[in-house]
Amino acid sequence: MRALILSLLIVSPPVTGPARLRAVSPTTSVMTVPFSGTLVTETESISVSGIMHIQVESRLARRTLFSKVRTSISQTIGLGATSQQAFVGVGASLNTCSIPVNSPSASRFPLEFVSQHRLVARDPVTDIYQRQREGPLPLIYEIALDGEGHLAGASVRVGVTRFRTEKP
Repeated sequence: MRALILSLLIVSPPVTGPARLRAVSPTTSVMTVPFSGTLVTETESISVSGIMHIQVESRLARRTLFSKVRTSISQTIGLGATSQQAFVGVGASLNTCSIPVNSPSASRFPLEFVSQHRLVARDPVTDIYQRQREGPLPLIYEIALDGEGHLAGASVRVGVTRFRTEKP
């Protein structure tokens, strides 16, 4: 009996299915998403545009797909509609812990995040922004993952802020 089991192990091919391979090494996918929109504040509306960089690392563990999401922004600028104040977006990178993302009924799994980047007034600073030169730049982004944890799509929109200034 022992010889039979040993010969089956030698003759049988090793288990190398896709699930086993993914459990050993994570898959990483990256997407760059341009965005633009209007940030409505208590002071004025600010036209904002930039680029969101999204990286997703997915790993299969015990039949559940887990993903980590990392984001950053670049080339992000804003312009006040009334004051003509120029702004620059500064990063507040988002790094999530591993999130279980697979669903037996869906081939695409959507996730929505709100990241709190900052919008900073650039020199020369107009009178209205002298006391508060920066405020939150909430970017709401939704990503869709395919059944293997790869980025299948993404969108970014500008959220609502409590950016306040005191009028002189």
